[in-house]
Amino acid sequence: MFVLPALRWSLGPVLWVAALLSCTHRPDEVPAPDSTTDSARDSARDSGLPTVPLDTSVDSGPPPVTYAHVAVLQIDTGGAPIGDGAKTDATLTVIRDHDGTLTDLGAAPVDAVWPIGIEIHGSSSSGYPKLPYRFECRDETGEDASCGLLDMPGASDWVLHAPYSDKTLVRNAFAYTQAREIAETAGGGDGFPTGEWQPRSDFVEVFLNGAYQGVYLLVERAQRDDDRLDMEKPAANATEGDVSGGYVVKIDAGRSAGWQTAAGTLIDYHQPHADAITVPQVGYLRGWFDEFEQAMAADDWQDPTTGYPSRIVTADWVDYILQDELANNIDSYRLSTYLYKNQESVDTRLHVGPVWDFDRAYGDVNYCDAWNTYGWVTDELTACGYRYQYPFWWLKLLEEPGMQTAERCRWDSLRQGPLSDLAMSARLDALVAKLDEAEPRDHALWGTIGVYVEPNIYVGGSYVEEVEWLRAWITARARWMDTNLPGVCPS
Repeated sequence: MFVLPALRWSLGPVLWVAALLSCTHRPDEVPAPDSTTDSARDSARDSGLPTVPLDTSVDSGPPPVTYAHVAVLQIDTGGAPIGDGAKTDATLTVIRDHDGTLTDLGAAPVDAVWPIGIEIHGSSSSGYPKLPYRFECRDETGEDASCGLLDMPGASDWVLHAPYSDKTLVRNAFAYTQAREIAETAGGGDGFPTGEWQPRSDFVEVFLNGAYQGVYLLVERAQRDDDRLDMEKPAANATEGDVSGGYVVKIDAGRSAGWQTAAGTLIDYHQPHADAITVPQVGYLRGWFDEFEQAMAADDWQDPTTGYPSRIVTADWVDYILQDELANNIDSYRLSTYLYKNQESVDTRLHVGPVWDFDRAYGDVNYCDAWNTYGWVTDELTACGYRYQYPFWWLKLLEEPGMQTAERCRWDSLRQGPLSDLAMSARLDALVAKLDEAEPRDHALWGTIGVYVEPNIYVGGSYVEEVEWLRAWITARARWMDTNLPGVCPS
C-alpha cells in the first residue's frame, strides 16, 4: 500500500483503514474575493508590470521560481457572458505568490495580465455546472499573441479543463504527466523514446468576474508551434510553397467542421482551422487521407515498403495505444483523437497524438463496460454499438502481429519505469498533494463528494476514498494488461 505524503494521509496501515472508513470531507468556506480582480490589475499597472509580458520559456533563462500554492487565475469579462462558438473579450490576471487561503489576493503581487478571448470548451463536459473553457492570449491590438503561463512555453491557445464528475480532480493531469514521461523513456524497441510532444499542464484555482469557480487544470492545447507540434505552416497553395504539411486533424465523430473520407471516416479540421483552410490545402489533405486509407485497406497493407510501416510513425502509435488502453478510455480511437502530418520533405508518415481527454477513463464511466479493469476498448465499443465511430484502420493495427509485438515489448519496458505500480502510485500522490489546500474549496463549492454525477460508476464518501479507489483501479488494470496484452517480445 502506498500512502500519500500530505499530512492528512500520514497514517499507519491499520489507522489508514479506519480513517478511510470514517473520513469526512472538509467543507472549508470559500472566501469572497470582493474586488480582487480589479485591485490586482490596478496593482500590476501601478507597479509598471507590462500588460503583455515578455514571453518566458522553460528552456532559457534562470530556473523558474517555486511557488508553494496553486496559482490563481482571475478572468474578468466585465460581466459579459461566455458563450460557445464565439470568443468573449476578457482580461486574465495570474497570481502565484499568495498565502494559500485566497484571502490575500487583493494584496498579492501579480504575475501577469493578459487580454484574452474566451469561450466554452468541450462536448459532454460543457453540460456540467462547472464549465470548461478555452482561451487565446491577445496583444493590445486584439491579435493572437504568445503568452507563457505558469512556466510553460509561450503559445496563444490554452484550455481550462474543469474536473467535475472526476471527484479526484486529477485524472487528466495524471494522464498528461504520464504521457510526457513515457515520451522521454527509452526501451521497448526501435523508435523509443519517441520524444513526441505531450501537453504540459498545471492546476489552478479560477475566479470568474470575482466569483470562485474551483480547481481547474490549465493545459496546453494541441497547436502547431515550436514548443508544441513543431511543424511549419502549409503554404496557401503550391505557387507559394509546400502545401504538404503541417496539418493537425481530429477524429471526433464529426462534431466540428471537416469532411468524410472515401472510406467513410469523419475527420475534423484543427489546424488550419475550417474557417482558414484554403482550397488547395483541402484538396491535398483529403487526397492524402484517401490514399492512406486505400493503402490500409489493400491486401499488402502490412508490406514494409508500401504498407502501414511506411505510412505511420509506429513508435508513437504504440505509445498512444498503450496509454489509452491502460486508462480503458471509452473515448479512445473515435473521439478527441489528434493526428498530424508534417511536410513531405520532413516526414511522409502520419503521427497520432497528443493524448487528450481522460474525463471518462480510469474507471470513471458507467457504460460500455468501460469501468472494468479488464477488456479492450474496441471490444467494448463494438459491443455497445459504437463500432461505426472509429476508423477501420485502428482495428487492423491492433490485431496486426508486428504491432502486437511492438506493444508487448514497449509495455514490458515501461512497466519497469513510468508504468510500474510504484511510479504510477507516486505520480498520483504527487498530484493529490498539490491540491491539499485547493481540493476542499472546490468540493465545498460544487458539493460532488458523496453524490452521483453522470457517468460515475463509483461514489466514494470522501476525497480519500475517491483517490484510493482510483489507485486500486489503475493497479488492477495494469496487472490485467501484464497478463492479457497480446504479442511476445523476443528475448
